[in-house]
Amino acid sequence: MKKVLLTTSAIVGLTAPAFAADPTAVSDQPYFHHSHPMTWSGSMSIKLSNLSTQDSEAAILKGGKKNWIFQELFGDAGTAADGEEGVVGAVANDNQTEGNEVLTITTYTDSGRTNAVASASVTINDTSKDVTSASITGPSGSAGDATSSKSINENTTTVHTFAADETVTWSLNGGADTSKFAINTSTGALSFSSAPDYESPTDSDSDNNYVVVVRATDSASNTSDQTLTVSVADVDDTSASITGPSGSAGDSTSTKSINENTTSVHTFTANETVTWSLNGGADASKFAINT
Repeated sequence: MKKVLLTTSAIVGLTAPAFAADPTAVSDQPYFHHSHPMTWSGSMSIKLSNLSTQDSEAAILKGGKKNWIFQELFGDAGTAADGEEGVVGAVANDNQTEGNEVLTITTYTDSGRTNAVASASVTINDTSKDVTSASITGPSGSAGDATSSKSINENTTTVHTFAADETVTWSLNGGADTSKFAINTSTGALSFSSAPDYESPTDSDSDNNYVVVVRATDSASNTSDQTLTVSVADVDDTSASITGPSGSAGDSTSTKSINENTTSVHTFTANETVTWSLNGGADASKFAINT
């Protein structure tokens, strides 16, 4: 938004006002104003016009009450009688920098604004800042989506590296399980602080679905968020239980006695489907096993 200053001290008898850019104006402030109340005789109405293609609307305000462009300045129906009033106005929804542009202010003697008696224009140096938030690309969906999801195996920490359509600083901005995560502020790499265990979930509702909000902040301090749900998948991390020729299932040692001049020793079993192999022992070279 752009701010403009009315430099004349008064408007008397519908004399044309003079406007100038406010030397103290700050980019994206929502007002133009004058430093003295206007005075007038007779009836009066006013409008703002000549908006650039990047400005969607303008407003004129009186005493804190907003009257949109082409409405009455001094009431919703009819013009004002003799009197005095301070005026504040705005060019709203200005999302881009257009450089110099001209805003026209016109005064009328009738409520229908057909009898223009005074018109003045001001050239505004539009230095509006960037107000467009970054578009975040997450692990699913499309760029700019508000939510995304990712499934990872238990016992791992890496989740996803987020991307944006401009340079941003990454941070976490809530989510039921935000304390379980960390993010690299420069690269957008999201990870678990500690590897999750499917058998012992620590998410807020203990269902192995962890929710975190990832935030991107650009150089103009615009922010955008994406809510990520990370589902942790179960991995078979339980070793098979071997039953040998002696002892019990799962024992780490067993023994077997066989007669000389024979080759068969024992057929091992397990509590799930496995592939058998030999893995050392002082005399491993003397044996063979059916896989």
